[in-house]
Amino acid sequence: GFAYFGGLNASKSLHSDLRKAILRAPMWFHDTTSTGSVLNRFSHDIYTLDEQLPNTMSNYASTLFRVMGTIATISYVTPFFLAALTPTAALYWYAQRFYIATSRCLKRWDSTLRSP
Repeated sequence: GFAYFGGLNASKSLHSDLRKAILRAPMWFHDTTSTGSVLNRFSHDIYTLDEQLPNTMSNYASTLFRVMGTIATISYVTPFFLAALTPTAALYWYAQRFYIATSRCLKRWDSTLRSP
């Protein structure tokens, strides 16, 4: 529910902001950037907000509550688990930093390869 309405509002807002930015862009931007690149970027961003973001938000919330419930249950039954959880969380955070940087780079390459 909330994820879909939030995604719809975000999509409307982004579409309006992108349209204003493109229409108000200086002439050199339109001279140096192909129409296909602008259209690809525009349609990919709107697709992401319309199709992927609501499902991702819903899955994130569901997974977050399941993990929190699981950690709470295990911690209640086995309090020693909390001592093992701290270094595991630190390792996860360390690995996540590299994953985010790599993911961002791959998305940038994908966007470049998709543009005509």
